[in-house]
Amino acid sequence: RRTPLAMYVRRSLAQHLEPDLPELFTITRDGLDFFERQFGVPYPFGKYDQLYVPEFNAGAMENPGAVTIRDEYVHRNRVTERERILRSVTVLHEMAHMWFGDLVTMRWWNDLWLNESFAEYMGYRVCAEMTGEQSGLAELAWLEFGLHRKHWGRVADQAPSNHPVAGNGSESAAAALSDFDGISYAKGASVLKQLAAHLGDEVFFAGLRRHFEQHRFGNAEFTDLIAAWTEAGAVDLASWAELWLRTSGLDTLSAEQRAADGTAGEVWLSRSSPDGTRRPHTVRVAGFDARAEQQLDEQVSLHGDEIRVGGPGTGPLRLVVADSDDDSWAKIRFGSAGWQPVAELLPRIGAAPTRVVLYSAIRDAVRDAELDPEQALRMVLAAVAREPVELVTAELLKFATDELAGSYARPADRPGRRARIAELAHRLLVGAEPGSDAQLEAARAGIHASDDIARLRAWWAGEQLPAGLVIDAELRWALVLRLTALGALSAADIEAELARDESTAGVVHAARARAMRPDPAAKQATWALLTQPGQRPAYELYASAEGFFEPSQSELTAGFVPRYFAEMPATAAHRHGWALGSVAFRAFPATAASVQALRLAEAALADGRALDPAIRRAFVDGTDTLRRAVRSLQRYGGV
Repeated sequence: RRTPLAMYVRRSLAQHLEPDLPELFTITRDGLDFFERQFGVPYPFGKYDQLYVPEFNAGAMENPGAVTIRDEYVHRNRVTERERILRSVTVLHEMAHMWFGDLVTMRWWNDLWLNESFAEYMGYRVCAEMTGEQSGLAELAWLEFGLHRKHWGRVADQAPSNHPVAGNGSESAAAALSDFDGISYAKGASVLKQLAAHLGDEVFFAGLRRHFEQHRFGNAEFTDLIAAWTEAGAVDLASWAELWLRTSGLDTLSAEQRAADGTAGEVWLSRSSPDGTRRPHTVRVAGFDARAEQQLDEQVSLHGDEIRVGGPGTGPLRLVVADSDDDSWAKIRFGSAGWQPVAELLPRIGAAPTRVVLYSAIRDAVRDAELDPEQALRMVLAAVAREPVELVTAELLKFATDELAGSYARPADRPGRRARIAELAHRLLVGAEPGSDAQLEAARAGIHASDDIARLRAWWAGEQLPAGLVIDAELRWALVLRLTALGALSAADIEAELARDESTAGVVHAARARAMRPDPAAKQATWALLTQPGQRPAYELYASAEGFFEPSQSELTAGFVPRYFAEMPATAAHRHGWALGSVAFRAFPATAASVQALRLAEAALADGRALDPAIRRAFVDGTDTLRRAVRSLQRYGGV
C-alpha cells in the first residue's frame, strides 16, 4: 500500500522544518508500517498529513488524516537528542490514536485510558524499537519515559485527586478534561508495559487485532478489550486488570539482603500498598557489592507481600535495587540499608535504567519527607558529575534547581544551593566537547541556576563564550529569562528581544519574562492578565502563570498568595476548558512553602464555596504539592 504523506507549516518556519523532513518522514513511514503490521488493520484514513500550527491549545491532536502539532515542535535552533526523542514520540503517539481513538473510540470518558494510555505506551515503544538511522534515539526513549513521564504520573497517583486508570467516573465531558493527567498517560502506559511483558507480545497484539476487528469505526469500553485479550489466550486477565486498572495509588517495593548468623544472608523483595491491594509485580532485582559490581540479576513475580530472590549462595551485597529495569509502577526503597549505600554506589553503577530507578527514588523520598533535601542535593550533584547520559543530566539539574533549591529550601538557603548547582553545570560545560549535547545541556542548566549577572550579561552580548557554544534564539531567551528574574533587564529589553524573535516561541518567552520582572507594577499587570477577562492565547497565559511566583522573589510576591485563593475561583466566569484549570494550577503559589500559605490553601478548600471542578482540581493538587514541601521543611529545614 501507498499512503500519501505531507507536512504543512507556516511559510516563515518552512526553512526550519525542511532540514528535518527526512527524519520526520522516516519516523512517519516506519511508524505506519509498524502499526499496520502489529494491529492487523491498514491505516484507515487515506492520506496522512501533519500540520505544524501556531497557538494550539494542546501539544498535538489526532484528527483523522490531518494531525495538528504545535509549531514549537519545529526546531528553529540546535536541539539535543532528548528533544528529537520527544518530537518523535509525539508524532508516534498521535499516529497510534488513528487506531486507538479514531478507528475505535471509547464509549465514554471513563475509559479515557483506551485512548491516551495506549497512545503513550505505543509512542514510546515504537520509538524505542526504531532501527536504521533512528537507532540513536531508540536507546534513550525509555530512559526519558522513566525519568520524566513516570515522575509526572507518580505525582498524580499520590495526590488526593488520584483516580483509577480505567473507569475514572467522569461525570461530564467538561469534568473529564481534568483526567488528561499523568495517570491516564504515564501510569496507564506503565501498566500496559507490564501487561505486554505478562502476556507476551503474541497474545498482547493478537488481542488488539481482535479488538480492532470487532469494533472498527465504532465504540468500545474496558470490558470489550479484556474480552478480546481473553479470546486471544490471556488467562485470568479480568482479576489482573481489576487490581491494576481499577485501583488507585502507588505501591512501595523494597529489596534488601537480610543478614543471618554472620552470613551474607538471603535477598528479599517486599511490597507495601497504601490501600492493601495486592497488585502483582514482575520485576528484575539487582544486587551490587561495595565496588558497584553487579552480583545479582534475577526476575521475579511478586504476588504476596514478599518473596525470596536468588539462591542461598548470594555473596555480601552493599545495595539491592528492586525493579532495576524500571518496568513496574511503584516507589522504590532499600529496607534497613537506607540511603547511604545509594549515595556511595549511584555514581558508579553502569546500567542507565538502574540509575534512573535510583534517581526517581530520591525524588519520591524528598516529596515524602523521607529524605533531607540537602542530602538529596549532595547525592544528585555527586552522581550528575559522573552521569554519561545528557538527557538524565538535564532532568536532574532542573529538579535540583526547581525543587531542591526552590520549594524544598528555605528562601535563605536557595541562593547557596543554586550556586552549587551552577558551579557543577559550569564544570560540566568546561569539560564538554565543543558543540556537543553535553555542552548545550550544561549551558542551559547553568543559565537556569546562575545568579552571576556579569557572566549572564556577557553571554547575552555574545562575549566570553566557551568554544563551540552558539547563543541561538532559545539560549538567548534563557539568558533573558534569568537576567529578568534577577532584576538585570528592563521591560524595554524584553520588548527588544521580542522584536528580534516574533515567533510563537518568542511570544511565549516574552510573556514569561514579563511575569518574572521583580517590579511591583509588572507583577500587578501580570496578575490582571491571569485573573481578568482577556484574549491572550493559552500558552502565553501558561507562561505568565509559571513565571509569576519566581522562587527568588518570595518577599515581593507574598501579598499575592492570599489573593490567589480569593480571586482565582472567579476566573471560571470567563475562562473555560483546559485553560481554566491549567492557568490555576500553574499559577499556584507552591514556591511560597510556608505554614501560613498552607493554612490559606486548606481554608480555601474547606470554606464551602462551589468551586468549578477545574479550579477545585488545581487547588487540591496544588495544596498537596505545597503540603509536601512544608512537611519537608518542618522536618529538615527548621520551619
